[in-house]
Amino acid sequence: MKKTLAAVAVLGAFAGSAFAADVTMYGRVDAGLLYQRVDADVAHQAAENSWGLESGNMTGSRFGIKGSEQISDGLTVGFTLENGFKSDTGNFGTSGKLFDREARLYVATDYGELGVGRMGRILSDAGSYAQRGQFIIGSSWGGMTGGTEVITDATSSRLDNMVTYKSPEFAGVTVLAQYGMGSTEDADETDPTSWDQEENTATTDRYYGVAAVGKWGALTGMLGFEQTNYASSNGVESWDEDDSIGVEASVAYDFGFVKTALTGRYFKDGAGYNTISSGYQIERVDGYGVKLAAAAPLLGGTVQGVVGYMDAESSDTKVEDLEVSRYTVALTYEYPLSKRTKLYTAASYTKDDFKDNKADTKAEPTNTAFMFGMAHYF
Repeated sequence: MKKTLAAVAVLGAFAGSAFAADVTMYGRVDAGLLYQRVDADVAHQAAENSWGLESGNMTGSRFGIKGSEQISDGLTVGFTLENGFKSDTGNFGTSGKLFDREARLYVATDYGELGVGRMGRILSDAGSYAQRGQFIIGSSWGGMTGGTEVITDATSSRLDNMVTYKSPEFAGVTVLAQYGMGSTEDADETDPTSWDQEENTATTDRYYGVAAVGKWGALTGMLGFEQTNYASSNGVESWDEDDSIGVEASVAYDFGFVKTALTGRYFKDGAGYNTISSGYQIERVDGYGVKLAAAAPLLGGTVQGVVGYMDAESSDTKVEDLEVSRYTVALTYEYPLSKRTKLYTAASYTKDDFKDNKADTKAEPTNTAFMFGMAHYF
C-alpha cells in the first residue's frame, strides 16, 4: 500500500510540473494470450501445456516520465524515469523498485553524453543506450520467441549504479562505454548464504562494456565487448571467481523491400543460459550463438522471421560436464490499427540437444509457443 501511494504521489508531482517544463509522460500497455507446450523429454512425464493472459508478449508494458532542459548552447540536462508493470495483474515489473526499467540523469554536450543511474546494458535491447533492438526481433517477443538472449548466455538486461558515455557521431560511428558499480544491499536474513553487498567492492558484481555502432545509409553494424567481475568476497572470506566475458557483433542491411540482420555472440564463463526446462541447467557456460533475422512489409503490417543456433558447454568440467546445442525458429507479425495501437501474433519452436557426459545421458527438450494480442502506445 505504501509503495502504491508513493507511486501515485510521484506521478502526480511530475504531472503538475509537466505544464511548466519540457517533461513528457509516455507508456505502453501490452496484453495478449500466450500458449506454450514444453516437453522436457523425461521418461513417463507428459509434456506441459499452458495458456493464459500475459503482459508484454510483444513489448513490455511500461509508463515513464522524461524531460530535458537546455542550460546553454551545447549543454543540455535531462532525465528518464521508467517503470515496468504487468497489465494482466497491475503488479510492478520488479518487486521493490518503482523505476525498474530506467532511472537515468544525463548531461549532453558537443563532446558527447554522460548518463548515470539504473539503465540497460549496451549489449541488450533495453533502455536509452541499448544497441540490440535495431537488429530485428528483441527480447520482448515473449520467452522463447527468437530474441538474441535465447541463443546466448543469460545476462541481466538492466543494472543499478551505471555510468554510460556516448560519443558524438564521427564518420557514421558512435562509441559507447559503460561501467556498473554493482549493488549496495543488505544480506537476506532468510538466506544464510547471502551477505551484505557494497558497490565498487569485491562483495558485489561489477560490469564493464564498450561498443562501436556504425550507420552508413542502409548498412548498420555493431561490435561490442563486455565483462562482469563477479563478487569474490563476502567481506570475511575471499575466493577465486572467474569473470564472464561476451563479444558480440551484428550487421544489418535494409534492401527496401526487406531488412536483414545477422548477429553473433561469443561468451565465456557466462552465468548459465535461458533453459527450456529447469531440469537442464548449466551453472557456468562457454559457447557461442548466432541468429539470422529478416523483416518485411506484408498486408499493411510487418512480418519478421528468425532462425538461431547456440552451442554451449560447462566452463568447468571438474564441477559438471554438460553440453547443449539449441535450434530455434520464430515468426512474428504486427499490424497497426492506428499510429498508437498494434495487433500482433507470433509463433516459435525451440529444441535443445542436451548431454550429461558424466552420467552418459541425453535429452531433447522442446518449447513451442504461440501468442496473439494488442499493444497501445501513449
